[in-house]
Amino acid sequence: MKPMDVLSLENALALQSDKLLGVTLTAATGLVTVLGALIVYSSRLTFLWDARSLVVALGLATGGVLSFTLLELLPTAKGAFVRVVQDLLDDARPSADAEQDPRVRGYAALILAAAFAVGATTAWVADTLCMLCSVPERALPPRPPRDETMLTTRSGSSVSSRRQLSPSVYRESETMGSAHVHVDGVTKELLYKTGTAKVIAFTVQNVPEGMALCIATVQHRTLGILFACAIALLNVTQGMALAGLLAQSSGYRWRAVLWCVLLALALPLGGLLAWVVLLYTELTSLALGVVYGIASGMLIGMSLTQILTVCYNFSASDSAVVTRSVFGGVFFIAALRVLLTFVYAD
Repeated sequence: MKPMDVLSLENALALQSDKLLGVTLTAATGLVTVLGALIVYSSRLTFLWDARSLVVALGLATGGVLSFTLLELLPTAKGAFVRVVQDLLDDARPSADAEQDPRVRGYAALILAAAFAVGATTAWVADTLCMLCSVPERALPPRPPRDETMLTTRSGSSVSSRRQLSPSVYRESETMGSAHVHVDGVTKELLYKTGTAKVIAFTVQNVPEGMALCIATVQHRTLGILFACAIALLNVTQGMALAGLLAQSSGYRWRAVLWCVLLALALPLGGLLAWVVLLYTELTSLALGVVYGIASGMLIGMSLTQILTVCYNFSASDSAVVTRSVFGGVFFIAALRVLLTFVYAD
């Protein structure tokens, strides 16, 4: 065999190995959702359903997702769009000079903003439609005239009450924040529908995120591993919160775990779809930019509108816990990025 043929074979095997790693990472990140849901079977880990524990977990996940998306995924998407704009403008200058061209950067940022908006809108529409279809407002129980949860400090004095929550957020946050909430049959049914709606919404969002994770791993292994770690942080907390909500409302722990299994299967499904696409086509810079841009919009939209809001509702009287948790997630991803830089330094 000629040396060139040997080199081509090695490159092909390396590419297939990266594709297999991408699918494996999507399956692993989906599996941690089930691991988080299995906490409902442990009587010693029920403290993880407390409000403060969920705030810390969700805050860490939000910080990790925001850090990775803003510092890694969005710049990668913009770089892909810069190459696309450079080709469209038939710029003969080197790419280093083209990146400094305000015209190229402006067009690339505009395309990135459009892709980001599509992703954020998709996440919001999926969540809203699932909630409206599963929990119609006319079926909600009457809203109490006043809701005050008095908190006691270490010295015994009471502090100001928590601010009023909307009915949907209040039902979800109160049930996920405690494993011992007493509710009647109608409220349990509404809570169960709320939980299933959240599972369906997150499942719809996980399919394109799984595709983006697999593609990112094939394009750059460090980017894919960081992506997987950020998604894993998010998924394990989603499994904990959703399983607690569904188990408390339905009374069946196995049913809650099965819903989380459905949520977990969405990520490897997206990874397999990306693997099939990569088998027959070679993604262009435009396709990469669009995939990364839409995934960034979905991740940030979900983190800010669905997860971070619940965190502040859990700890309205102590928002510093949310801030510290978010920064903890940011520092975790930053430390992991430095570690991977040394591990995969070529």
